[in-house]
Amino acid sequence: MDQELLDGIRQIVREEISGVKDDVSSLKADISELKSDVAEIERLLGKNNHLLRVLRIETDTNEIKMSIIDGKIDNLIDNLEKQTKLKDALRDHHHQIVIETGEPVFND
Repeated sequence: MDQELLDGIRQIVREEISGVKDDVSSLKADISELKSDVAEIERLLGKNNHLLRVLRIETDTNEIKMSIIDGKIDNLIDNLEKQTKLKDALRDHHHQIVIETGEPVFND
């Protein structure tokens, strides 16, 4: 009877261990897949960090270009205002021309 009891217990333990072994194998596969996923994420993260650095440099470059363009636009606006003032001044500018007729006078 003791032997039958021990055999029964062994069978139960084997069945339980078998399930645990399957679970452990499944966990190992999951961990391996996670490691692969993490490696891919790290690769993509490195690539994205590089792209972000490039975009920051391009943003800084574009800000500098915009600053230069703003300066040129301000200069053009100033020139336009000066030209408008000159045009208005020329429009309002009058000369009086007097033509005298007569004999020429020579100074000897």
